[in-house]
Amino acid sequence: MHRIALAFSVLLLGLGPRMAHAEIERTITSSRVLFGTLVPSAPPELAEVDLGPAPPAGASRLYSTEELLTAARQAGKQLLIRESVRAVRATKRWTQAEFTSFITPKLKASLPEYARVLRVEVPRSLVTVSNIELGRIEPGQLPNRRGTVQTSALFELTVEGKLVQRLSLPVVLELGERPKPAEVERGATVTLQVNLGTTRVSAQAAPLQTLAVGAVGLFRVVKTRKTLRAKLLSTTLAEVTSE
Repeated sequence: MHRIALAFSVLLLGLGPRMAHAEIERTITSSRVLFGTLVPSAPPELAEVDLGPAPPAGASRLYSTEELLTAARQAGKQLLIRESVRAVRATKRWTQAEFTSFITPKLKASLPEYARVLRVEVPRSLVTVSNIELGRIEPGQLPNRRGTVQTSALFELTVEGKLVQRLSLPVVLELGERPKPAEVERGATVTLQVNLGTTRVSAQAAPLQTLAVGAVGLFRVVKTRKTLRAKLLSTTLAEVTSE
């Protein structure tokens, strides 16, 4: 009997530290860690208390019982919390084919019509947070020639509209012939606008030489015959500039 009691005591001693440091795990899918996610039984007043940014993909963050109790007290609540909580960011592991299919449509939309996507060099295995979204894409500068070219593109990955990761990936493109930019011939009339703080003034004017859209040149105001430097924004509109 004495041996049984002794063995039971040893077992309790062995479990003691583990019980004192007990922790549970919660999966985080948003970009911020909310009190209610870690402690679902918390009252509504605590549910939306922000405990900070979520850990990155594949990482975790341990919130001790004291840290959680302090956050509750600061919000004016007294809780009984016996366990630490480990916040684990939900992740997604992509194959090459999956991630290529995910980014290619938006990459195509970001390129001019004369550029065709042949290949995107995607890592064999890529891990991101589970609810990732594709944000802005910045293609590299395209050379002024036809044929197959290799460049790169910067992909911004977001969660709830906030940037969480940038990826620069090699991209192989087929470039066709660039369309000739639209032009306005010398003497043709366009609307010339001048921005004066919050006020915009416009008048009819004519370029003194043939200009392509996007080019800067001299324009003569029809009514006053005054010459101004402006940028041709379209075939019908120019804006006075200091360039």
